Amino acid sequence: MSTKREFIKLKNLTLLTQLQIFGEIFHMNKKILGIIAGSVAALGSAIVAAPAQAQVTMPVTVEVQPQIYLSTYKDLNFVITQKDIAGVLPDQSVSYDEKTGVVPPKMVRPTSGSAPSAITRDIEPLYYVWATNGTQVNVIVEAKEETLSRVGSTDPEDTVTMSVLTPNPTSITGAGLANSAARPGSVKLGFEFQNGTAGLSAGKYEGGQLGITVSTP
Repeated sequence: MSTKREFIKLKNLTLLTQLQIFGEIFHMNKKILGIIAGSVAALGSAIVAAPAQAQVTMPVTVEVQPQIYLSTYKDLNFVITQKDIAGVLPDQSVSYDEKTGVVPPKMVRPTSGSAPSAITRDIEPLYYVWATNGTQVNVIVEAKEETLSRVGSTDPEDTVTMSVLTPNPTSITGAGLANSAARPGSVKLGFEFQNGTAGLSAGKYEGGQLGITVSTP
């Protein structure tokens, strides 16, 4: 009987011990869960309080391009005179003298011997250029449309060919943007008549275009 009681007592003590151990484990897990919960809450607060961010710095520059201004004519109108074509003055080689009799004028048209192959015109100045002080500028003057046709003519060869005789390009160094800093430029133009100047037909020839380009190198 004593042996049986001891076994039951031992069994009961073991069960009690097991309950105590289980209780201790339960309380320990509860503390751990509390610590974990507190840590998660603290971490969540930290995420809300300090959001993720990225920050960089970079250099910034501003470049001002050279300033260029051009002033020129709206259009060009030339007048070809008798002097341009014949190159002679009126003929005054004979005299009128009633004592010796009336001598009629010569019945020969005055000529210079040969009509010029082309007629030229100098335009001084053709344009003014303003550019930022020290800026190198190139100016090109060219015939964009070189053929001029006589208005009302049905002859396809009744034309004038325009050419630029001034070397291109012209280099200019900018002196600033003030009015007094303008740099002038000139041009020589040539006009060659397809039918020659000796038998040149009177009238207006149109259709030519002259272009001016101003740029930095």
